[in-house]
Amino acid sequence: MPPTTEPTLGTSLQSSPARRKRVLCATTYLLADNAASWRVMNIASSLRDQGYEVAVNQYVRRSPPADYDHPATWCSEIQSKVVVSARPVSLVAHLRCLAQGNYDLVIGNNINGALCSLLGRARRPLVLDMHGDMVAELAMERPARLGPRTITHHARRFLYWTADHLTCTLSSRISCVSRTMMRVLSARGISGERLVYAPNCVDLAFFHPRSDRHSSALRDGLGIRPDALLIGYAGRFQRWQGVECFIEAARTVNNPGIAFLIVGGNETRRDGNLHFVRQVPVSDIPEYYRTCDALVLPRPRHPATEVAAPTKFAEYAATGKPILASNVGDAGDLVRKYGCGVVVEDNQPATLVAGINRLSEASSVTLADMGRAARRLAEIEFDPRIAAGNLSRCIEELTGGDPSHLHGRSQRPSGAGSS
Repeated sequence: MPPTTEPTLGTSLQSSPARRKRVLCATTYLLADNAASWRVMNIASSLRDQGYEVAVNQYVRRSPPADYDHPATWCSEIQSKVVVSARPVSLVAHLRCLAQGNYDLVIGNNINGALCSLLGRARRPLVLDMHGDMVAELAMERPARLGPRTITHHARRFLYWTADHLTCTLSSRISCVSRTMMRVLSARGISGERLVYAPNCVDLAFFHPRSDRHSSALRDGLGIRPDALLIGYAGRFQRWQGVECFIEAARTVNNPGIAFLIVGGNETRRDGNLHFVRQVPVSDIPEYYRTCDALVLPRPRHPATEVAAPTKFAEYAATGKPILASNVGDAGDLVRKYGCGVVVEDNQPATLVAGINRLSEASSVTLADMGRAARRLAEIEFDPRIAAGNLSRCIEELTGGDPSHLHGRSQRPSGAGSS
């Protein structure tokens, strides 16, 4: 059954054929070089490509530095504004922006972005773009011994839970980054008709599988044998990434024919069979992916990681590389479904070593087949038109438009539990 519309809102927001609908994306942080910001700008630019007028408001508590220019650098076609105000005052500031811009709909980036947009919900539909579980993430950060921080921790948990409950209850729709998230929210009693599937997609032209001489030169520069099986990871080192377990696993592999590349740390150095490269510009990331023979996603199993959808997973797949993934969330399901790598049950070092050995024992033909399957996965599951098409239909349904004229590719899972 397709999602229901909201007649009272649709009647008052009907747009004339000559006027393009206006969408406001709201965040509570400055856009930066990170996955959360990429999602905001990717959604904004894809909706612009669908024909909407899109703006991004960043509601923050302090002024940006003088050299702050991320929005202009990333997507100059998207209008972006920094609104400096205390957090409670941002609710009123948002109302003013909503009226001045004559927007038809608001997309709140994750819980905080939707929370600062709640007062405007009475006037315009609000879509909560949910790409993480704040309560579960807080639990994952919790140290083994809290000591005097226990009261603070419980207070934060209560505030996070309240914000999550309010925004999920009051938002017109919830845009979900993964099918696992849709299942979790459905189990919480949220109607499947209110859930919209909008995965983290990937620029299929920028992240492509073609190898070139630059990749070979990169290996030479890092001192990696051209015939070594190179297994790589690129990204940040937060606890939920599981990188420390992958590094520990790599150190126990005593095979001169296998090497490991870790991109994204604070220094460039070599430690035995491990090659560390400090954080590199986004423009260089595809080259590092392509120089590897396989890529790893070693996330620990936790409610926070189950519902998330790592941006790097879509990038790995798009570059056509076999993927070693722990059995967490959508990633494990998709690697198995498409046969594009190896899935291990957890991210413990011994388990990851077993997965590494399976890759090392695979023939070059098998690895090539896995790589082609990975690219096919990206083209089917992570085409930007999927998220854009689903969000566009959601916007039209909520604002009283006709979604039948939209031609963006979309996916509508058969219920929140499909995979």
